[in-house]
Amino acid sequence: CELRVGVYESFDTLCIYLESDAAGQSATDRNYWVHYRMAVVNQRHPERTVWKESSICTKTWNNSVLQFMRVSEMLEPEAGFLHKDSMVFSCEVLDCCPWFELGDMEGPAAAAAVGGGPMLSTEGQGINLAFTWRVENFTAFKEILETRKIFSRFFTSGTCELRVG
Repeated sequence: CELRVGVYESFDTLCIYLESDAAGQSATDRNYWVHYRMAVVNQRHPERTVWKESSICTKTWNNSVLQFMRVSEMLEPEAGFLHKDSMVFSCEVLDCCPWFELGDMEGPAAAAAVGGGPMLSTEGQGINLAFTWRVENFTAFKEILETRKIFSRFFTSGTCELRVG
């Protein structure tokens, strides 16, 4: 599955989200549950880095928008988020596993199941991945963020290709 992170501004609030690229998936691609956390890194005071956690299901629901902070406050020099006109965003994939639907199950497991959900592995196959994206000349993107989203390059976590935006 291909995932990316979108960054945009809404009413002076910095919004970040992870989404799947449904256009890049074939009908046979699996549906994945992705549990992740994102951060706007405080470059001067790392202990003040702001982390938020969420999850998506790549085919059935995604775009869980995380609202971080007021952009005007984030851009203040003493805040520590903007340093030498660059911002740092971090995404950590805490777990990525196939999502099952009740109709996908057969045999005794289908009789015992009540609904769908992540097929969590007991063999420790969860994916842990950290990706950091530094946006240089961030203040030049300020106007762009008001009307459009920005995205990073894609990165891969297990069977999922991701990008921070």
